[in-house]
Amino acid sequence: MNRTFHALCAALALFLAAPAAADPALDTFARDVQRTESVRDVKELQRLYAQYAQFGLWNEAGALFSPDATFTFDGMIAPARISKGPKEISAFLRNRYGGGAEGMRVGGLSTLMIENPVVNLSPDGKTAKARWNLLAFHGHKGAARIEGGVIESDYALAGGKWTISAMHYFPQFDGPYEQGWTNWGGGDLPQVPHHFTVDSAGVPIPPAVGDAPRTKAKLAELQRRVDVMNDQDRIGNIQSSFGYYQDRKMWDDVVDLFADGGVVEVGGQGVWQGKASIRRWLETMGPAGLAHGQLNDRPSFDVTVEIAPGGNEAWARGIELGMLGEADHEKGWWEVRTFANRFVREDGRWKIREMRIFPQMKTDIFQGWGKSRIVEPAPAGAGAPDAPPSPPCQQAWPCRPSSRSIR
Repeated sequence: MNRTFHALCAALALFLAAPAAADPALDTFARDVQRTESVRDVKELQRLYAQYAQFGLWNEAGALFSPDATFTFDGMIAPARISKGPKEISAFLRNRYGGGAEGMRVGGLSTLMIENPVVNLSPDGKTAKARWNLLAFHGHKGAARIEGGVIESDYALAGGKWTISAMHYFPQFDGPYEQGWTNWGGGDLPQVPHHFTVDSAGVPIPPAVGDAPRTKAKLAELQRRVDVMNDQDRIGNIQSSFGYYQDRKMWDDVVDLFADGGVVEVGGQGVWQGKASIRRWLETMGPAGLAHGQLNDRPSFDVTVEIAPGGNEAWARGIELGMLGEADHEKGWWEVRTFANRFVREDGRWKIREMRIFPQMKTDIFQGWGKSRIVEPAPAGAGAPDAPPSPPCQQAWPCRPSSRSIR
């Protein structure tokens, strides 16, 4: 009996150690999940580059590039400037947009807003290409410049991690704020070459080549990864909904996006706790609804979303560009802010639990950020915050868990 029991145990051990039977459908599903994640990771990689630039973290921006990567600043009608490797690329970005210094400088600005991606994964899923629009507000030591252009980037998957293998930037316009911008280098600019065709633009993930490799992932694990991507989209929709409601001063709708006990913090001003207080904070920007001649547009750029393990908590981080004005009074302002928001599930639905906003710049539109810097005091009276602001932590960058690693 004892020998029989041990024999059965040995047989079971061999069975459990044996390779699982092939499941082509599961292998194909695992490959499809990974390829879909890859397209998202490429976008997040470029957006993280913009977020690092916002705070002058040029070494971190350079570290997103592969060791043999190139950064080409192409004047189209002038000789191109090529930087090779993360160190050279960091130095170029630091000198071009950071005033030659690492980190944020008092009175400086290095806001790179990079959006409108056209991403195409390679058939083998190991490389990708993407095209982006760039709008840059930058300047230091009393200078202010506006610059814009097109980025064509290459990405590579190595060691399970995506990196930027080449970035080719084609500036289209540039100029000092006071004088306005002109075509880069003057004259007519040639068309920027693009990596896609009319047919391939709408196929970000082309059909894979060959049979899918065997996967060790279980169906439940793959389902969790799909759930994460769906939740990222849900969080993105809520963040965008907040932006649209805010633009139109739809304060009731804004408040409905918050969880019970929600919190808003504005850097340097204070904290508003609970929905009633959040509504008071919103009223500091004026009563609900846009009046005649008012502009309150605040589009967001380079938003990254991270879902916490367990799927009941999330963060979104991005850059907000404020285009504000009172046309009837001939007044207008630019504003640049970073937001780092926390979301939670409440009764099965995602809600904003904490909204933390960190102003980087507000300026009179007629003067520009080189000459005008407006620092808003904490509201008083009915709109006063409930608590003082949190201690500063490098102007908001490490104030929450870091963005998830790019796979």
